[in-house]
Formats: sequence, structure tokens, C-alpha cells
Amino acid sequence: RTNPTDYNDFGKNVNACIVIGSPGANGIMALGEILNGDVNPSGHTVDTVYTNYKNDPTWQNFGDNTVTNGNHYLKQDGSDAKQFYVEYEENIYLGYRYYETRGHIDGENWYSSNVVYPFGYGLSYTTFEYSNASVSNDGKNISVSVDVKNTGAATGKEVVEIYVSAPGKTMEKPVQELKAYAKTNKLAAGEAQTIKVSFPVADLASFNEAASAWEVEAGTYSVKIGSSSRDIKASA
Repeated sequence: RTNPTDYNDFGKNVNACIVIGSPGANGIMALGEILNGDVNPSGHTVDTVYTNYKNDPTWQNFGDNTVTNGNHYLKQDGSDAKQFYVEYEENIYLGYRYYETRGHIDGENWYSSNVVYPFGYGLSYTTFEYSNASVSNDGKNISVSVDVKNTGAATGKEVVEIYVSAPGKTMEKPVQELKAYAKTNKLAAGEAQTIKVSFPVADLASFNEAASAWEVEAGTYSVKIGSSSRDIKASA
């Protein structure tokens, strides 16, 4: 890349990339099996891969490490910060919550111009179909069920991600938040599996500063089931 802050090359000039992290001594063998097609990769991103980190809401909140004559640090705007600091102005809109919410407000053009790969994204050597999605609430836990079928030719696993959109009537919330996820067994071509996951109703709560209490706002919640934050297969 000519510009170290620009990640557009990943989306424009690279057909696919594998992120293996720190795989250890035998990791290269696993990578070889993936590239050779012996193993189907099933990992998904845990971050939003954006076009330029300087457009991220956290960037402007970091102090610079440039030291002045008075041994003080500078803010991004050049003013004296007195010391190195981080100010968390992004509030609840951290990571994918920011990109998903702003994309919802400003439209798909904004999202596609700022995000290379969405949160929870991952490629596979096969394809999967979702069906028969259902959601139940017993007052303590939200239970989600969905059938996942391998509709391609290669054996593989799928990561099922559960997002929730809150009513947002009086309490500020991101457009959606990840609440649970699960991975299927190794599914052969044409094979299906019913995935069942649950999470506490309390996970829907936000802290109400005025009341000094955690609250689950009354209203209709949308449960979205997909393979990434932008690839929703079913909802209930």
C-alpha cells in the first residue's frame, strides 16, 4: 500500500485474504491445508475493517505523543494536553456499533465508502442457507432457533450470529448489537443442522443514569440472524 492509512486495497485489488494471527509452530501446516482445500476455513472477523483509521470515531480522541518544550503532550488539534490522554467521546458507538448505526442513518453509500469488510464477515468454500427461524422469551432468557443447510459442494462449518435491534423509544441504542453466536458442526454438502442459542433478557438492558438502574425498555425487539452484521438471513 502506498498509503499506510488506506485499507481500500484489500477490497479493490485482493480477491481474498486469510488472517491467521499468531498460529504457533504448526500453524503453517493448518494454513497449507486451507490453501490446498483440505480444510474449509470458517473463521469470521471480530472487527470492522474500515477504509481509513483516521475516519474512525476513536481516532480524534487520542492524544499525540509529540512532546513540547514543557514535556507536555499535544492534542490532535495541536493544543497542549498536559499529559497523554484518551477521551472516550464515542460513547456506546464503539466498533461495529458506530459503522452500523451511521450506515443506517446516512445510507448504504456512506457505509460502502467507509467499510471494506463488515463485522463478523468471513468467506467459505461453500454456501449456506438459513430457514425456519424462531424466537421465544420465557421472561428470563431469549432463545433463538434456526436451520442451517450446506447448499454448496464442499464440506464446511458456518458461524451463526444473533443481533438484536432495540425499540429505542427513550433510551439511546445502536441500530443493532451482537448478543450471541454459534458455529455449526462440520456439514457435508446437502446436510443441515438446527442451531439453538440463548442469552439472558438482562443482556438487552442499558444503564439509565437518571434512575441509577439497568433497564430493559418496553417495546418490540427485532432479532436478526445472519453470517455477518451486514448479511442478515432471517429475523423475528
